[in-house]
Amino acid sequence: VFILYNYISLPQEGVIYLNIIIQHTATNNSTTPAYEGRITFFPSTASLELRDLTLEDGGDYSVNVFGSGVGRIKLDVYGKQPF
Repeated sequence: VFILYNYISLPQEGVIYLNIIIQHTATNNSTTPAYEGRITFFPSTASLELRDLTLEDGGDYSVNVFGSGVGRIKLDVYGKQPF
């Protein structure tokens, strides 16, 4: 089982949400709507390709590969803020 996730903080509401981006099992692959068509998971290498990045994609991500461990990565996205 492979799960990529991040946390969304909403300080005005005083909550932090767990945001599962993609979850892959031997029989199922599900992707959250905001990433559909922009993310590809390669099971043989447990790697991801994320396309059409937006400024909102930047941040800390965590991955859990059951049986292998947990990892974290920070994604920095640079560009101009749309008007």
